[in-house]
Amino acid sequence: MIRSAALLATLSATLAATLLTTLPLAYADGSCQIVANSAQDRYNEVMQATCHNCYENQNAQAMGAYTMAQVLDKVKNIEVDFWDTRDALFGGKPGEWYVRHNPGTIFQSGNDNICSGNGSGTNNLAACLSDIKKWSDAHPNHPVVTLFLDKKQAWSSASEGRRPADLDKLINAQFGDKLYKPAMLQKNFPSLRQAANANSWPLMSELNGKIIVVLNGGQTFNHNQTQNEYLEERKQNASIFVGPDADEASDVLGTPNQFSDAKSDPNPPPKSHPSASTTSRRRRRSFCRLKTVGRFQSRCRRWGKTSHRAMAHR
Repeated sequence: MIRSAALLATLSATLAATLLTTLPLAYADGSCQIVANSAQDRYNEVMQATCHNCYENQNAQAMGAYTMAQVLDKVKNIEVDFWDTRDALFGGKPGEWYVRHNPGTIFQSGNDNICSGNGSGTNNLAACLSDIKKWSDAHPNHPVVTLFLDKKQAWSSASEGRRPADLDKLINAQFGDKLYKPAMLQKNFPSLRQAANANSWPLMSELNGKIIVVLNGGQTFNHNQTQNEYLEERKQNASIFVGPDADEASDVLGTPNQFSDAKSDPNPPPKSHPSASTTSRRRRRSFCRLKTVGRFQSRCRRWGKTSHRAMAHR
């Protein structure tokens, strides 16, 4: 675990405050301290490595894994890319999403990953979620699993059956009561933002056996718009959190670009400056995918004096 002495007193949070778990936290002088994790630490106080694209055959094999279960034996934060269509434009099915990294072609199955059904083309998002559920069932009381779902496209039309409600339906069907949902964080607080500010996150020990799902990505140049549309449609019924792109301090302390969450918050933060552009700057993902301590330390030093950047907003 990586700890910041005054972090929680300085951060202003909303829905994607979940991402505190995977972001570098630093002291004000820019130094870092790595200490052992404790079951009494809260979810937002813990830093864990996140495996990016480890659902791909070549990446999984590089870490000695050939199935999703074997990946989860090694790391508890994983990222999965998913598409609405079999290639970049065509081939969608109602209620079904494809799992792969690249756009692919219509002549392929649309799925390229290590999940069940690999080789037969049936290794879609439902298959990957099922694999995670089976691993969870086989490891009762396991440390919380955080699944980052990186959406590669905009939402399909309602008639195509791939709307936010359809995604929630699929996730709930697979994970059931294993799923830790936004409403569980909000509790009796007027808003999710206030709950996060009040350090309402559960202890790591309280999340044993649970799965947290975070929606990332979205249509090209409009990632946050895609995630905002999820929240606009699902509202208090949201089953998953969202992790927007955060490019500057106002995206963390205010409302991120392309998000309209402030209108439903009784105590909204200041709006991000309207001239801010999510396409003209180098994007910094709102979570860290770290493979080595050395890489973490270099990032931690760079972000040390702006600890509020350790959390994505919304």
